[in-house]
Amino acid sequence: MEKAYREIVACSGTHFDPACVAAFRRNWPAIRMLFAHGAEDERRMAVSNG
Repeated sequence: MEKAYREIVACSGTHFDPACVAAFRRNWPAIRMLFAHGAEDERRMAVSNG
């Protein structure tokens, strides 16, 4: 996930709108937390179904 973050930031202005990248960077801590919680939920589901 960190690699994707770096790629988005590096491509600001070429592949990605700089304003969108700025918003993405401002919200990165919350986005990371959402993904972390999603991964936890998926692990719990796998354990309960396995």
